[in-house]
Amino acid sequence: MRPRCRAKRSACGANRGCAFEFVRFWRPERRPRFPPHHRVGVRDAIRASSARVPRCSHPCRNPRTAATSRVRSRFGNRPINKRDSVLEGLAILDAGGNLGLLADVNTLQRDGVFVPFFGHLACTTRSVAMLALRTNALIIPICCVWDTNRYRILIGELVEAVRTASCAKKNIIDTTALYTAEIEKFIRAYPGQWIWIHRRWKTRPSGQPSLY
Repeated sequence: MRPRCRAKRSACGANRGCAFEFVRFWRPERRPRFPPHHRVGVRDAIRASSARVPRCSHPCRNPRTAATSRVRSRFGNRPINKRDSVLEGLAILDAGGNLGLLADVNTLQRDGVFVPFFGHLACTTRSVAMLALRTNALIIPICCVWDTNRYRILIGELVEAVRTASCAKKNIIDTTALYTAEIEKFIRAYPGQWIWIHRRWKTRPSGQPSLY
């Protein structure tokens, strides 16, 4: 873990779990090297740091996909079945482990909340916030970018789950908005490396027209 991130985590409690919020830039195969992480699907995350760390994925049917998975697993990033990821993810964070999630893509309205993203409301999974609220985990925005002749790991500001509102949904929305703002900072710094084809603003609030 980088010194800045380590110092912040120590200040907040070293035994707490960390939910690493990865951003989908065009350098995916470097991320498993730093840090070892679990990877849980967006919907399934709703339902200890070590060298052997699972990541959530669908069962491999294509031999080429299976080969890619084996390469990723070389650095302690072993896959777990998405169908079994929820309870395991909660257990990992409860035990003070690391959990990697991807939450920078559009989600269905039933699975997400709307938060600002580049000046428009974007339907964002509520899973990251829910996990952090349930386990008292820290949310650490992180990404890997190509900068000149090297890869760089960027770590955003650590996000504490918001617990100020009496309404649970309001806490989820506020927490989601905080880490989404950190994701936006990454993308603004390296706009050419984010995967824009995901149609991030596809799901719209009721009554609003499509942006596509």
